[in-house]
Amino acid sequence: MARRHRTRLLVHVRHDPPVLHGRPRPGDRGSRRHRRRPDVERARARHRTARPRGHDRHHRLLGLLPPERAVEPGASLFLDNGSTVAAFAHALPVDAELTVTTTSVGVVTDMADRDDVRLVMLGGEYRALSNGFVGPLTEAALEYLTFDAVYLGADAVSPERGICEADLGQIRLKELIARRAAAVYVLADSSKLARSEFHAWTRLGGAWTLVTDDGIAPELVEQFTTAGVDVVTA
Repeated sequence: MARRHRTRLLVHVRHDPPVLHGRPRPGDRGSRRHRRRPDVERARARHRTARPRGHDRHHRLLGLLPPERAVEPGASLFLDNGSTVAAFAHALPVDAELTVTTTSVGVVTDMADRDDVRLVMLGGEYRALSNGFVGPLTEAALEYLTFDAVYLGADAVSPERGICEADLGQIRLKELIARRAAAVYVLADSSKLARSEFHAWTRLGGAWTLVTDDGIAPELVEQFTTAGVDVVTA
């Protein structure tokens, strides 16, 4: 995305923020949640029709998650940086009353108009390559938060070495986020498995789930399973 276009998007989010709903105040005619909002209806229509890059491939990921670990209504989720997770965010169910915390500008841009999502943005140092935030300020904010589930992207995933990213700042942030979650899902297509041109790694934790496509080699499935990682394929 060109810098000028991205700036216009951010200005739009700043001046037209999502509507926050709460208890009705004295004098209100019922809860604002149940009022008909033409702007919200238009936003939902855009959400249903807009399809970010990778939508068709990643929309199936929701249905692949084991039932006991699927996205539950009212859940608190963390969504990582990267195009794969951003496409997954677009597929999240409407009216599930989720709390979504993210460092991704792409996720915020896509979900800012959704009145059914409580959206929390963690700031820090902006990294253009991943279109999101990293660094000490981002890490400090995590001290106040825990999550029912986190969804991580990766430049590479290996059963022996774990998750790989381009620099230590990103990989440290993923490690800290995973420690704050009850369940961890790594979203990566099979081209990212067991190979990388980068050298910053963190090991896969126990009871993690790798969600990938059916191009994964059978021997890799066995290696990930031996490492204690569940593998779900599209």
